[in-house]
Amino acid sequence: MASNTSLPPYEADAEKSYNDMEKAATRPATCNHTAAETAHIDAQLQQPSAKAAMRKLSAALANIADNDQCTKCATESATMSLTSFLREIHDAKKSGQWSKQEQKAFKTEAKGLFKGMKGDMKEAWGRKQVGVA
Repeated sequence: MASNTSLPPYEADAEKSYNDMEKAATRPATCNHTAAETAHIDAQLQQPSAKAAMRKLSAALANIADNDQCTKCATESATMSLTSFLREIHDAKKSGQWSKQEQKAFKTEAKGLFKGMKGDMKEAWGRKQVGVA
């Protein structure tokens, strides 16, 4: 997936300050962030193939919610869309379309995003649910 946009260079000091900021910050009720926290991921998500994958994923979830399609078929559609998008990213990395710095920056951004999600999921699953068997 070749990018027409110029991505900022990877900076180890920026990563360290970002990680320190994440550790020190508490989660606010609203989303407050700077524009460059996930610049590499944002640039990739603006690519036409990524937008198409997100539209397919959105349509599959809407089909489940609206009962327009069976859950199995909608889930398979969503999975195939997401898998093909991730395969494109993997192929771009392996083919040399991304520099080592871009790969490292993308990985750092993704880890930061998923780390927050992991904590939220652990918290949600760790709570005792009343009335759930």
